Amino acid sequence: MKLSNVITSAQDRTTKLTNQFRTTDIGVFGIDISRIDSDVTFQWLVAAVLLGSGLPRRQAVTQYRALEQAGLTTPERISAAGLRGIYTALQGDAVWDTTRFASVLVAVASVLIIRYEGDLNRLHFFAEGAQDLERRLLSLSSRLPLTAVHIFLRGLRGIWEKAEPPFTPAARMAYTALFSCYYQDYESPGDLERHLEEGYFGDVTPYAFEAALEQLGERYCQRHRCAACPFRGDCTMNRTTERRDE
Repeated sequence: MKLSNVITSAQDRTTKLTNQFRTTDIGVFGIDISRIDSDVTFQWLVAAVLLGSGLPRRQAVTQYRALEQAGLTTPERISAAGLRGIYTALQGDAVWDTTRFASVLVAVASVLIIRYEGDLNRLHFFAEGAQDLERRLLSLSSRLPLTAVHIFLRGLRGIWEKAEPPFTPAARMAYTALFSCYYQDYESPGDLERHLEEGYFGDVTPYAFEAALEQLGERYCQRHRCAACPFRGDCTMNRTTERRDE
């Protein structure tokens, strides 16, 4: 197949995928990360920490709205409010450790102010690369979950040049199923950025593409729900399985 045909086919498949799975975590929280100012970036970190704490998305949004209503979505306001202020603003939940979350949030805000003037974009500027960026974020609090940092960085993939978190297993499985026929040497998130820059996936942000892959992988690939999958006809893994069964 000619390269131009490969690109067109991959773009069409990407458009179909992102149209099928439009929901993203950032979108659900109503955060416009494209603005990339320090306040918005920190708001996304707060949301990522909520998601990384093990809360289902709906509950995480509820808690975020409670903080937002109390005006506690900036490092300065959170640091000033302290543990008691954060804990009071949050809505109690028997299955969620609000005290732990409050302590993490206050620590992150306070250290961010001391080291980077409360600006996550400065943290990114001083990072020497992807690994150092992740290390600097984790150093904001010893109790900050790695999962939360990866969620945060995925939202900034393609926006922060040093944001290169690993794909989730679900997204990688879905990618292999739909796109391995185009890029047999696909290995790292850096390749994804290269393909996007070259126009292989059309006018789709890295985050939107990865979010769609993750949803496909979680709902169908990991559960082996091949018969119900809307991309069954496009799946290279499904065709391989069918040939083996013949």
